[in-house]
Amino acid sequence: MHAFFEARQEPFSIHRSKGLTFPLHLHPQLELFLVLSGSSSVTVRGQTKVLEPGALAVIFPNQVHGYTALEPQTEAALLVCDLFYTGGYGETLLRSHPEDPFLPKERVHPNIPFALREMEKEGGQRHNPVFGPLVQLMLARVLPELS
Repeated sequence: MHAFFEARQEPFSIHRSKGLTFPLHLHPQLELFLVLSGSSSVTVRGQTKVLEPGALAVIFPNQVHGYTALEPQTEAALLVCDLFYTGGYGETLLRSHPEDPFLPKERVHPNIPFALREMEKEGGQRHNPVFGPLVQLMLARVLPELS
């Protein structure tokens, strides 16, 4: 299966999805995929893992990725944002990629679901000055967990 380039218009998007299945694709934004319930098969750069509730996929810019809900009621929180929101982490995100982009629940810091919930409360489709600091908080917690 071939990947496609997703030309996203919005600079920031956060939402919850049930039963989300999306084919292999890439885009220049950062993406975080947190499983909330059920399970999803997630592929990033040719590595595929089944993620259970609380597990996180960290998708750096321009990395081929896709996901398949393994149960109809699988729910996931999905954040996609331009590098503008990542502050000083932008260079790291562009120059490298994780050996293993998946974090099990045990390695997902509580700040991650907290920040995602806060961004959802703020209304995830429009610009808001708290989005950048919350994205940077998540990266400060996630990046040390990745090789």
